[in-house]
Amino acid sequence: MATGIISIVFFLLLLGLLTAGAVLCLHLWARKLGIQSRILLAALLGPGSVLVFPLLIALLDGSAPLADLGLGLGVGGAFLCVVIGWPVSAILTRKLEKSMLPDPGIFE
Repeated sequence: MATGIISIVFFLLLLGLLTAGAVLCLHLWARKLGIQSRILLAALLGPGSVLVFPLLIALLDGSAPLADLGLGLGVGGAFLCVVIGWPVSAILTRKLEKSMLPDPGIFE
């Protein structure tokens, strides 16, 4: 029981850190995009990067039908993006933008 709870907490922490990394990468390399676009992309790329490897393994293995696999990963991925990715990316993007503003006290 404890192992299962620790595993779930670790997985959620991993998704949060992946989303934070996506926020930072988009801040560095996609500055021309608006804030809302970067929030949406980070919310999709962070948790979505975890789903790439099971999808590739299942596609190469050929054991599961593609319709069931796509539906399952799509619903699971959408849930993870909304529950984990969206709040983390929104909070971190706004904090990062606020921290990059120049301090008006410098010019006094």
